Amino acid sequence: MAHYTSHRLRADTEADLIAALPWARFDGGWVDSGPAYAIAIQGTRTVTPGTYDDEGAEVTPPVVDDRCHAILRTTAAFAHEIDPALIVDGVEPGWWEWAE
Repeated sequence: MAHYTSHRLRADTEADLIAALPWARFDGGWVDSGPAYAIAIQGTRTVTPGTYDDEGAEVTPPVVDDRCHAILRTTAAFAHEIDPALIVDGVEPGWWEWAE
């Protein structure tokens, strides 16, 4: 059985992520998985949710990180294909569950 590694990735823009991961693209779109990887493009992320009053009016706006985020799982042998500058850190527990 292959050993897999999971990473959270972050690029300034989706175009930057596309440039760094050309092997995960085909015909203008993302290819979610291949023999050695699986990727979930998340886009922007809410850092802190907004708060709202009883009528639904915004009290505190949400804080959003507008960079492009993704979760990538690869075989150890394929890990060299990832630009280390994109890696934020390992995947947090509960983010993405995998059956081995």
